[in-house]
Amino acid sequence: MLILLGIVLGMMTTCLTIILAVGMVAYTGLYLHSFSVFFIIPLGALVSGGLCGSGVYGILFLAGRKPTFVHHLVAVFLGACGFVGIYYGLYATAYVTPDMKINHMFQGEHISNFVYSDTGEPVTFASFIMDEVRSRTTTVLFRVGGGAPSIVPRVGLGSTINWIDFGIEVIGFLLGSTIGGGILSERKHCARCQRYMREWTLFSVILDNLPATVSALDNVLTSGVQYREFIKRVPSLVPPITEPHARFDMVYCPRCYEGFLLIRFMRKKSDGSFEEVENYRKTIALHADVVRQVIVREPAKEPV
Repeated sequence: MLILLGIVLGMMTTCLTIILAVGMVAYTGLYLHSFSVFFIIPLGALVSGGLCGSGVYGILFLAGRKPTFVHHLVAVFLGACGFVGIYYGLYATAYVTPDMKINHMFQGEHISNFVYSDTGEPVTFASFIMDEVRSRTTTVLFRVGGGAPSIVPRVGLGSTINWIDFGIEVIGFLLGSTIGGGILSERKHCARCQRYMREWTLFSVILDNLPATVSALDNVLTSGVQYREFIKRVPSLVPPITEPHARFDMVYCPRCYEGFLLIRFMRKKSDGSFEEVENYRKTIALHADVVRQVIVREPAKEPV
């Protein structure tokens, strides 16, 4: 039953993706589904494929289920359908004006009513795609020194490069369709309750205060000290945080409230942001009673 609901919702998200992509071409001339970074990263295809498969994984998230191979397979199928659907949508909306310009606004005659002058063959869906690929152009942005980005007019890259780009786009759609599954697979999950766990960032402390904080936290876990009393004594940092620190995150099940505490050690990068040193991560199991105390104490925080 769940897989059927996923297929139905996936078909809906795929249709919406097709409408969005074709609409962007019709009204703005932008082929967002074909957008790539450095010519090899099919960003537009990855995002479009992800939207196609999002219906399957959205149902799984709401139901609290982990994705299986079958779900990934359905998502890939939907990504393929989205890819073909976008190009068929472009073909179905391709019209030719009296001055022989193609548009997707239903102005003129449909392109299937025309034939190629050299062969006399009609413009079919297959030949339309081949022409689309062979005639592709690209816009290049570059920056000189510290100035604003400059735009090179649309240039052709040649038939061979265009077909390679087209193949990368296909792969991008198929891989992108499973992005949602990758996100769900990484998310913490309570197997007993079949629910995805929530995560809150409780507080952060400088590394010098970490031993005292952990010792005080141990009293909450083993001696029955109330969390509200403990949090009063924590010398927590107030944003913006500018120095290396330890961040305390609580992960818990929204049904049974069993969970654990993650102590993440954050180091400062050269650009001023912070990243976790995962090798030093610590995990402390939390009883449901402690989690309930924290939830009552932290009503204004939004779960991640």
